[in-house]
Amino acid sequence: LFFALIYRPPPEDADAASRREPLTVAAVAGLLRQPWMRNAIVAGLALVSAQYGILTWLMLDLRDHTHIALTRGAFFLALAQAAGAIGRIALAAWSDRTPALRFRLLTLSMIAIAAGVLVLMVTPSRTPEPALAVLATWLGFFGLGWYGPWVAYLAETAPADKVGLTLGAAMAINQLGIIAAPPLLGLVHDLTGSYAALWACVVGVHGVAYGLTGMTRQR
Repeated sequence: LFFALIYRPPPEDADAASRREPLTVAAVAGLLRQPWMRNAIVAGLALVSAQYGILTWLMLDLRDHTHIALTRGAFFLALAQAAGAIGRIALAAWSDRTPALRFRLLTLSMIAIAAGVLVLMVTPSRTPEPALAVLATWLGFFGLGWYGPWVAYLAETAPADKVGLTLGAAMAINQLGIIAAPPLLGLVHDLTGSYAALWACVVGVHGVAYGLTGMTRQR
């Protein structure tokens, strides 16, 4: 609200402003119907749900399944976050070298996250800590590092006069995944008493998202 009160748009050419499509609900709905936008939204929701699932539940899973104290589990969560910071730079740099493959990097991230979560599901209770550190690094690198290519894909695919609107709409929808994922996954755990069921939901969401984006791209 404070930003809205103080913001003043920069001066622009009157002819360009007159040619710009007015911002209406129909204009936003039309943008959301575009196949490339649906791809970004579906992938973004899946990826951000996994990201916040990992941030919320990794330490608790390690505590209850592998008997690692929360104070020690915080090390693995910090390791995952550090790997995610590196991933945001590395994956973005990779996508800059091959801009045509930006969306493939997102699908690669979905596959990598699902694979890492599956490994976490079958991890024995007495797994050595170095192996857990590798797993946390893997989950963090892909589970948090996907964001750079996702933003770049949206910015490059959007119409030139709708880049801001496209990013704003996609990020707003992504907030649904951020808000919903931790409590919904927690509900699954409470109902089943199992972290395996919780992580299976993450894998299932990624499988559905991968299938939906693949079908859209083929069409």
